[in-house]
Amino acid sequence: MTSKDKYVKVVDLENEFEAGLLEKELEEAGIPFEIHSLHDQAFDGLYQMLHGWGFLAAPPNEAKRIKKIYEEILQDLEQEKDTD
Repeated sequence: MTSKDKYVKVVDLENEFEAGLLEKELEEAGIPFEIHSLHDQAFDGLYQMLHGWGFLAAPPNEAKRIKKIYEEILQDLEQEKDTD
């Protein structure tokens, strides 16, 4: 069993842009994670359209920290949208 076997789903991601922003922040913070896209070529992305872009998995002990970072990203995106 590897340490990645103990990863749990932490946040659902709405799109690739969010995934990229979160990936950058977590890498800079040195937090281990995996991003999983729900895109399925067999259904040409239909599953992804119905169930969301994907999710981020990480060790359970990092979940609270990751959720806080993700919430800050979403707040920043919302503020940017309000100023446009």
